[in-house]
Amino acid sequence: MWWWYFYEDPRQHPRITSAELAALPATDHATLAGSGPVPWRRLILAELIGGMTTDSLLRRTGSLQIARSLMIAGSWVFAVAGLVPVILFHDMVIGVSGFMVTVFFLGFAISPLWTATMDIAPNYAGTSSSLMNASGAVAGILSPVAFAWILDRTGSWTTPFAVSVCLLLFAIVMTYWIRPDRPIEVVPNVGRLAVAGE
Repeated sequence: MWWWYFYEDPRQHPRITSAELAALPATDHATLAGSGPVPWRRLILAELIGGMTTDSLLRRTGSLQIARSLMIAGSWVFAVAGLVPVILFHDMVIGVSGFMVTVFFLGFAISPLWTATMDIAPNYAGTSSSLMNASGAVAGILSPVAFAWILDRTGSWTTPFAVSVCLLLFAIVMTYWIRPDRPIEVVPNVGRLAVAGE
């Protein structure tokens, strides 16, 4: 659906109304010359390919640890490998290429992350998935603020990216404790919970 419905420039969308078109801010296309389109469609494929890869690894190895935890760690190693040249070399081509590699492998790890939550807590898949979703939302809120704060304090773009690399390295180590091969046991039914005041 994304492929057919979303456009780089909303003005080109066949279903845009004249009212919506009038509400869009004016764009100076001369300033955008040379920026090129953002390859969102290609980046979204990373999640699909990651999902197919984690399923294939599980079928071939029979190991949830390899198909989930090891794949997540490996994806994040490649994400770090994409960020390191961005930090070391201040070149447009290297920077864009590095970011593309990083974003691809961060997306590649999404499917095994989500499936690991269901493998770990199959009887509580909704709860475990919501915890992961909430933690991702909190990180999505705090990381731009932290990135900007570090940038304001240091005046260096290198420092916030170095912090990102350190966080990814920490996350790689933490994947050792993601154990989808050891699901959480079902809690015995404790009956009706007591409500305060009853």
